[in-house]
Amino acid sequence: MVGMNFERPNDLNSISELHMGYYDFGEVRNGEAGVNYYENIGQGQWALMLEDMQYDNQFVEINYGGKMALIDSGNTTI
Repeated sequence: MVGMNFERPNDLNSISELHMGYYDFGEVRNGEAGVNYYENIGQGQWALMLEDMQYDNQFVEINYGGKMALIDSGNTTI
């Protein structure tokens, strides 16, 4: 398990953290009950099925059903 937080560089009220190998439920709203688990659908890469998303408090429409979202930050196809 890897959890990451990347904030805007000018946001001095936020601090990034990286947790490897465990869940820090103290950092999750509603603790363990607030965690969602998803299946990796990528073949040879980390990917999730993305059915809807929100950016800057605005919902982004995804046409024609869900899409595979690559979440590997080292993936050159992103």
